[in-house]
Amino acid sequence: MKGQLRDKFTEDNDGQRNLRAEIAVSTGHCPCPLEEISNSSVISHKILGDCCHILAEGGRDEPCPEQVQTDVSPECLCAVFMDYNCVPILEGTRDDGIVISTYLPNRDVLKDIVSDLREVADDVSLRRLSVPTDRETSDVRSVNLSVLTEHEQHTLTVAIESGYYGSPRQISFDELASKLEVSKSSLSQRLSSAESKLLLDLLER
Repeated sequence: MKGQLRDKFTEDNDGQRNLRAEIAVSTGHCPCPLEEISNSSVISHKILGDCCHILAEGGRDEPCPEQVQTDVSPECLCAVFMDYNCVPILEGTRDDGIVISTYLPNRDVLKDIVSDLREVADDVSLRRLSVPTDRETSDVRSVNLSVLTEHEQHTLTVAIESGYYGSPRQISFDELASKLEVSKSSLSQRLSSAESKLLLDLLER
């Protein structure tokens, strides 16, 4: 079935990518080796055949790069992107998982990828959706905050005001949890739920 998905995708698309999506994923059944590596130390991350190859800088006492190779199983995050002929790009690591960006042909493929990721990951949230241009400008639209619960609205508001979504980030995940006086698991759940609701609401339009 997955091979059929890949074949259909290739036949129906000419390779043009009209969207860039940034997805935060908490790994589930198949822990991702990228979780153990700081994104600043990753030199290269490529999928060759059915193998995931990661080349990372060595530690302080090891000047030589280190290469990690793992088989891509059906439960791996990269396998989901491969099924839709999309390239996963590591954007960063966080306390509860990793952040991956990818370029897609349309919103329907994005919804399918998010749906499939949720089958193999503990938690998936869509953090950013933009239209690739020379200046990488965002596809800015109004959002319907009524889809959020009162707790989610409050949490998201405090996160934004505190600079959690800033670049660079002005408050850490742990600090934000302390500021809101909630557990890290509760904060992760609220943010993921709010982010997904808002961005998926945009996809429905």
